[in-house]
Amino acid sequence: MNFKGRLKEWIRYEGLSPEALSGRIPFSKSQIYNYLNGSSEPSLTFLTALDDEFPHIDLNWLITGAGQMLSNSVHQVATGNGIVMVGGKVSGQVVAGDNNHAVNIRESESSWPINGSVTIKTVLSILEDYVSPKVINEIKERLGGG
Repeated sequence: MNFKGRLKEWIRYEGLSPEALSGRIPFSKSQIYNYLNGSSEPSLTFLTALDDEFPHIDLNWLITGAGQMLSNSVHQVATGNGIVMVGGKVSGQVVAGDNNHAVNIRESESSWPINGSVTIKTVLSILEDYVSPKVINEIKERLGGG
């Protein structure tokens, strides 16, 4: 499969249309259609924009076809408004709080089950190292855990 085929596959996987993708990255829908029909090759700017907006896509796979569609590392985010994104293995960078304070952690420090089943207690114990007690209490209240 070539680049345009992989791009089509990834867009389908994400549940996006070319129009919706153009709303998420600074490229027009006509530019995206040009990549999808193979009339032009993707620019470094396009690939960088995809990586910035969708850090879970493996650009090596998208460009060369080697590897898997999704990156092995999962970007974990805990924001000051109580929203937490988790999944896969905790590895790489955890960004916490409104000031985007980043903490690097190793995969061996914590791993999540692949099926996504994680107890509230596990989530809260890991978050204690990265977010404020206020955010942890908000999460406890929203999830009904303790």
